[in-house]
Amino acid sequence: MLELAKEKAIATTTVKSGKYTVLLTGSPVKELFSYYFARSNVSAVYDQISQWKINQKIQGENIKGDTINMVLDPKMKNSIFSVPYDQDGVALDKVAVLENGILNKYHGSNRYSYYLNQPTTGSIANMEFLGGSKTIEDFKKSPYIELVSFSDFQLDPLTGDFGGEIRLGWYFDGEKTIPITGGSLSGNINEVQNEMYLSKELQQFNGFIGPKTVQMFDLTVAGIQ
Repeated sequence: MLELAKEKAIATTTVKSGKYTVLLTGSPVKELFSYYFARSNVSAVYDQISQWKINQKIQGENIKGDTINMVLDPKMKNSIFSVPYDQDGVALDKVAVLENGILNKYHGSNRYSYYLNQPTTGSIANMEFLGGSKTIEDFKKSPYIELVSFSDFQLDPLTGDFGGEIRLGWYFDGEKTIPITGGSLSGNINEVQNEMYLSKELQQFNGFIGPKTVQMFDLTVAGIQ
């Protein structure tokens, strides 16, 4: 926290508007991956917010990057959301929802599972994503923008749009690295998830365990015109 505060104090500029390779690091990764949790929820399918089907390749065909693997764990350590039963009294067990980019099963409440004639997993709030094929050091061998702090990073689970105003990041042009602030990031997860790389390094934020950094390509950064 002290190191980030120091970097924020010396960051005085942003980059030119354009398309960049973006490394998303820290808490914004949790918000980004909430897309997979929301779209695989049986209530979202029932309400037709999500059109995902069982056994669907949710990242599309011919994936160039890492595949998404999501497990819901009701007994996750260091999470305030860990419980043995949900609010309906359903006994909770670990469940693999996404395996190698394929929707294995829906998750959610007993009521909505009954509506769609699906096996019930119960309501589990803890989500765990496996790491990927590269290290953070691998990501930083070519030019990038790494973003760690936003004024309000958000993702719309209906459309997949995500973005926010940049508070702190670093721009590496191939030779030097400078702290940046200002401007904004925007993108759509459906457009980048086919070639998205996840770090081997993991992080935990309460009920979330997942990659510490995600590498995405050709994302729009609005900065200096």
